[in-house]
Amino acid sequence: MAVQAVLFDIGGVLIHANLELYADYGSKIFKCTPENLRAAAQPRVPKLEKGEITSEEFWKEVGEVLWSKGQGTLPEPIQLRGLWKQLMKDSLKLDEQVLKLCWNLRAKVVVGALSNTIKEHAEYLHELGYYQPFRPCVLSCLVGQRKPDKAIYVLAAKQAGKSIGKCLLIDDSELNCQAAKAAGMKVHHFTGLYPLVSELSKYKLL
Repeated sequence: MAVQAVLFDIGGVLIHANLELYADYGSKIFKCTPENLRAAAQPRVPKLEKGEITSEEFWKEVGEVLWSKGQGTLPEPIQLRGLWKQLMKDSLKLDEQVLKLCWNLRAKVVVGALSNTIKEHAEYLHELGYYQPFRPCVLSCLVGQRKPDKAIYVLAAKQAGKSIGKCLLIDDSELNCQAAKAAGMKVHHFTGLYPLVSELSKYKLL
């Protein structure tokens, strides 16, 4: 069956940023260890990525958990303002070759984005113009769903205007690829440009 839409993950495919540095940055503000901060933060990331809580609410919850365990202090909210954006700015790298590939593919298929992200990162990447090749642009924080939940794959196919079986997901997460495949999509586990080019060539898209 032909591929009529190619959906790209953004982080780890189009861009690369060391967002795990949040634990090192944040631990200095909360006066705790990076490990304790990560343990308090990670269970709350899905809610943040689905737009169910704001970053301010996220950090408030993290601080309360650390405080309740005697592992840190409760910082003033202003100390955390801009942290997510600064993290991305400090380590962001765009893969120009992948971006060029996305633009070129638009001549043959629908090219969309399907990304788990938070509001601050989405706004920053929009400012930089990195979402321009993608129609549709399905961002978890805006649609209230996130990978690997089946609903977001179904939604992405619907917004692309194609049946889910004719959509190909490009993602660097094996878990997200497995979930997309279970939902009915074709998938390519992204490990680099040249394996991707080879995969797209199989579908006669290049």
